[in-house]
Amino acid sequence: MNEARRTVWAKEARALSRSVLADDPANADTHGFLAIWNIEIVRRGGTLGGMMRGAGIDDVRDYYKAAVTHAPGEASEQWQYARSLSALNAKKYRAEFNAALAAAAAAPVETAL
Repeated sequence: MNEARRTVWAKEARALSRSVLADDPANADTHGFLAIWNIEIVRRGGTLGGMMRGAGIDDVRDYYKAAVTHAPGEASEQWQYARSLSALNAKKYRAEFNAALAAAAAAPVETAL
């Protein structure tokens, strides 16, 4: 978090992502990125650090919902959300983690990757 505080990378990444959504509001990958951006800010800076940077768990959920709405059945969005929730607080977010992981596991796969 200290490194992010000393640089403009975090702000720049969010600003660039928001500009992508301004041009393409249905861009699931960008919604997914912003969900993870918010969760990482909260994970590294806590609730107060998140508030100082305009990030919060409600924003995480909103971006995640938008990502899966625009890419239904996409395993990567679900898996990334589950992984991030477990890193944030596995016990507190267990139900959401389990639901996202189950959705990822149920997603159709077209390749071995």
